[in-house]
Amino acid sequence: MSECHSTNDKAAELYKTGQIHEGSIVITDHQTKGKGQRGNVWLSEPNQNLTFSILLKPQFLEIGDQFYLHMVTALSVQEAVQNLFDLQIQIKWPNDLYIENKKLGGILIENSLKGKQIDVSIVGTGINVNQLNFGALSATSLAAHFGQLISIELFLEQLVRHMERRYLQLKMGQRTLLKADYLKHMYWLGEWHVFEDQNVFEGKIEGIDSDGKLLILDRSGSIRSYAFKEVKFIR
Repeated sequence: MSECHSTNDKAAELYKTGQIHEGSIVITDHQTKGKGQRGNVWLSEPNQNLTFSILLKPQFLEIGDQFYLHMVTALSVQEAVQNLFDLQIQIKWPNDLYIENKKLGGILIENSLKGKQIDVSIVGTGINVNQLNFGALSATSLAAHFGQLISIELFLEQLVRHMERRYLQLKMGQRTLLKADYLKHMYWLGEWHVFEDQNVFEGKIEGIDSDGKLLILDRSGSIRSYAFKEVKFIR
């Protein structure tokens, strides 16, 4: 479609009315009110970037395992970028994708439940592809690094292929492999940096726990555990 407020919202609407099924993709040239995590807004220039949502039914996953869907999606983007453009990207917990300390894109996954199981997941992904002007934002795009305009259609095709492979790995129970690959590309892993919760502190990311919470070792030797939005990356 040429324009919509949010591909996640549109996918949910189409699913409720029986117009789409598992594996369906909703894509737009211009997302006017794209959503980020916890109500943040994702801004994208018309016809410049890849903004889409894919509908999945991971009914084999309990709600406590939902972060594996973030791993699948982030790794799919990482591999598509690596294979097509030979660019290294890092995955900033919980849902951002970075190149050289600048944001390339983000992921928003919205789940509906049936008991303790995930019934339906709408996986929204936004990637800066050809946009070059980001104002004061610390953001970048594939075109800015590759040095020329990118085919959004080609990139989507490759990304979806990688996502299918990674999703099948999850479905087959290859969770140890997914987590190990995720950690290989994790932003700031094993490096001392400054963070903020209620206070500013220096810490080193150790990884994630079984629920997808971020684990940070502080200077006292204690491991701190954080859910979404409980800690800020400062510098």
